[in-house]
Amino acid sequence: MDTIYKDMFDSSHLLCEQIRRQLFKLVVPEGPALVVLDTERRLQTSHPGRIGFLLGDNERLVEQMCARLDDGEDPLVIPVKGGCAAACQLATERVHCGYLIVLFEGYDAETLSANMAMVELILAQAQLICELLDKNNQLHHLRLLDLSRSSEVLTR
Repeated sequence: MDTIYKDMFDSSHLLCEQIRRQLFKLVVPEGPALVVLDTERRLQTSHPGRIGFLLGDNERLVEQMCARLDDGEDPLVIPVKGGCAAACQLATERVHCGYLIVLFEGYDAETLSANMAMVELILAQAQLICELLDKNNQLHHLRLLDLSRSSEVLTR
């Protein structure tokens, strides 16, 4: 049973999906566009019509951003078509589950740099959500292990 629960709760895909759901619920339609990428760099966005900066000639931009984040440049702020993007890794002590890109439309690099404390706060909140979800998953894992060990049906 331990292996089954471990596979369920230690999955980076599960954590990435949980993070995506929590973050996307928080974004208003006129707010910044969020892009969450899993460890295989498949992306999902809160605003599909507003991520043109990641398409066409800029398809490699996502790979370049992820590579720079992997190299330790976290948070990352870069100018993109129509604004600026800020990105960070989503990871806990136990698992790396992906990346977050926040598109600030209409911002130039100078404006975003002047508001870097706000950007870092937004990215830190996303990271905190990641940490809390992972801790919650660990607690569920331990609770299920305890229940399976004390269950008369499962111990036979």
